[in-house]
Amino acid sequence: MSAKVFTPIFTQGALRCLRPLACFTLLLWLAACSQTSPEQMPEQTNAAPTVAEVEPPQVTTKAPQTPQAPQYQDLWRKIAASNAISLQATPQLQTWIAFYRQRPSFARQLSDNAAPFLFEIVIALEQKGLPLELALLPAVESGFNGNASAGASAGAPTGLWQMIPATGRRFGLRVGTDFDGRRDAMASTEAVLNYLVHLHAMLGQDWLNAVAGYNAGELRIQAAIKANQAKGLGSDFWSLKLSGKQAPTVYKWLALIALLREEALPLAPIANAPAVKREAAVNGQPLAVLAKGYGLSLKQLKALNPGFRTATVPTLGQYSLLLPLDAQWQGGQLSALKAPSYQVKSGDTLGAIAKRHGISLKTLLGLNGLTEKSIIKPGQLLRLE
Repeated sequence: MSAKVFTPIFTQGALRCLRPLACFTLLLWLAACSQTSPEQMPEQTNAAPTVAEVEPPQVTTKAPQTPQAPQYQDLWRKIAASNAISLQATPQLQTWIAFYRQRPSFARQLSDNAAPFLFEIVIALEQKGLPLELALLPAVESGFNGNASAGASAGAPTGLWQMIPATGRRFGLRVGTDFDGRRDAMASTEAVLNYLVHLHAMLGQDWLNAVAGYNAGELRIQAAIKANQAKGLGSDFWSLKLSGKQAPTVYKWLALIALLREEALPLAPIANAPAVKREAAVNGQPLAVLAKGYGLSLKQLKALNPGFRTATVPTLGQYSLLLPLDAQWQGGQLSALKAPSYQVKSGDTLGAIAKRHGISLKTLLGLNGLTEKSIIKPGQLLRLE
């Protein structure tokens, strides 16, 4: 803002009263004022003051830098740092926290079981933009044991995520006597995450509700939400006030999250890097032959691939093997492993096929994961060796 310049104004009466010397002095003073530099005074006192245009300072604009996500060497720490799931101190939660604190052996076994699969599960969650804490659900459901089953019946939950057959099929898994996709670690992970996304959208955009629906049934949680809404209450998980018996998995899962964040579980670190890889499985080949070709024991191969329910890779469909990252095929040309097979024709019986090819019925059934009551269909491929 410009400084104001005050110009003295004198009346005629005042001038007459001044002595000559004073007048002379005044004239000298006014003359001096007329020589004032432009910086000190405007050229014309009746002109509007001018404002000099000042060049704005040169500002170097830097592109905003997106802070890089912290790099974690240990996957457990990466999951703990996610903080996408909020916790509340409830009696049910405290009960399960105490339960896990008293069982350090559980945590030690958990790291061993999770080591082959945890990185792949975390990557799948990141790709879908889901909370990383969901990677702890298999710890609650199965202890990261792909062979775990809740019962011997055909409808029992099984696999890392303990899916029932109907849910597995609903989300694209093959569930059969020769192969069960619920036991395939990677295929089942993809199916379960898709299901959880569905539940999240269905049950009030609440991940705890989604997990509760996965565990207790989506319709049950949906009914609880509607009952709360009818009373003018909230529809989030904590507002539903579900008991430990109504949603046991949720409280177990939240207890593990709490302990992981406190670093209160004796979990061996799991490297934030791939531990396994996928390779195509040759149809009709014995798992024992494939294990030997990759330098593994049959037990090791089955532990990573519990989805195979028989001693051989099914003859129909496409399958892959989960293998240690450093496993290399050393068994010659994979293409040479294709086993002799027979394509079933109309009118064939298992007994007739076995006799025609010079093998026992028992051998034919065992090679193909069949029983004497199995029904074969035209076009079906049966392994003969």
